[in-house]
Amino acid sequence: MAEGARLESVYTGNRIEGSNPSLSAMLGPRSDEQSRPVSSRMAKRILSISYDPSLLWTRQLMLQQLGYEVVSVEGFVAAIEACEAPTVNFDLLILGHTIPAKDKEPIISHFRQHCNSPILALLRPHEGAMQNADRSVDPEPEKLIAAVREMLGTEKKAAG
Repeated sequence: MAEGARLESVYTGNRIEGSNPSLSAMLGPRSDEQSRPVSSRMAKRILSISYDPSLLWTRQLMLQQLGYEVVSVEGFVAAIEACEAPTVNFDLLILGHTIPAKDKEPIISHFRQHCNSPILALLRPHEGAMQNADRSVDPEPEKLIAAVREMLGTEKKAAG
């Protein structure tokens, strides 16, 4: 995927349509639980940034299956452009673990100037927490999902 490329996909009916239709077909229809938005107002919007298109696509699908709206961009330039888009507001920024720390800090700084949303940094093995991110976690799916839910106030409520 070229620098600055976007992975575009949207839900239509009960399936994902977008840049990877074979993966969409494998996932099949969404359940009623997955179809409900994460909040009563509308789905929370997440900007996901990575340097690895496969990880970016996987993260996008996982978060969309949970009801979040995800805009995925690859690379530093695309991240800056997405942050500056005047008509788009994000509820959360996720910086993938494939982004070197030297690029994460300028992205965080730029995002802070254009948005008040929290920033979640996914860490490489043996990488320390990003100082200017609101939260840093290992990139395992369970930890990522828990952090996203907590940061966006969309934690699952215990049955009771």
